[in-house]
This record gives sequence, C-alpha cells and structure tokens, in this order.
Amino acid sequence: MINKFTTRNKGLHQVLGHLEQDLLNYLWDSGEATGRQVFDAVSLHRQNAYHTILTVLNRMVKKGLLSKKKKAGVFHFSAALSREEFELLACQQAIKSALSISHSNAISAIVNLLSQDDPELIDELECVIEQKRRQLKEKDSDEK
Repeated sequence: MINKFTTRNKGLHQVLGHLEQDLLNYLWDSGEATGRQVFDAVSLHRQNAYHTILTVLNRMVKKGLLSKKKKAGVFHFSAALSREEFELLACQQAIKSALSISHSNAISAIVNLLSQDDPELIDELECVIEQKRRQLKEKDSDEK
C-alpha cells in the first residue's frame, strides 16, 4: 500500500525553478532592478552567465511573473505580483489541482494536514469559512 506521495521540491520551488525563485525573491526585496543589477546581486551566490539571467527574466515576463519597462534606454524588471499575491495564487492552483482529483478527499486532506501541523489551524479555518459565508450572504442579499 502506498502511504506517502512526495514531491521533489518544497514550497514555491514546486511552481518555480530555483533560479526563477532567486530572481523573484530579489525583485520582491528590491522592488525594481535592471538586468545588470539582478545579475550582480544573484551572482553573489550563483554561477550563471549574464545572458542566462536576462533570458530567464524575459521568460518570466512572458509567463506574467514579472513586468518590464524601459527607462532611459534600459529595461527595468519588477515582480508582477506581490509575494503574498503570488503565494495565494500558487496555493489556489495546488488546491484546485487536488480538487480536480476529488473534492471530498481534498477537503479531508486539508483538514487532516492542518490538524497534524497545528490543531489551532482548524479554528482559523473555521473562522475563514464563516467569514466567506457572511460575504456570500451579503452578496446574495445585495443582488436581490
């Protein structure tokens, strides 16, 4: 019997490559930077060519992860989403994927994982559910 499925990577590395994550972390921290500034910062702990960094930055623009603007003849890159927005989107996609397998099992798995990690998270989940119910009721009554 299979008792554990694992993914190779943890955290945001499940949706981003290691270099992409490093570039995005730098841009979240700095706000905006040129390709050269990103390369100089990332080169302190990675061995990548300047053109590799530029290629990955441009691919991240195409994926919608970064924005790119030309200022005084030089391209500046910035994160398209805040760290919190990106984390929420990544979590929503992971849960959406789990729900596509089985709604009831996905919900049970979430509750089980929360209770194993920290039983107080069940209370937090309950508060979030109640808040969403109130929002839906308010929206429903506004539409009538």
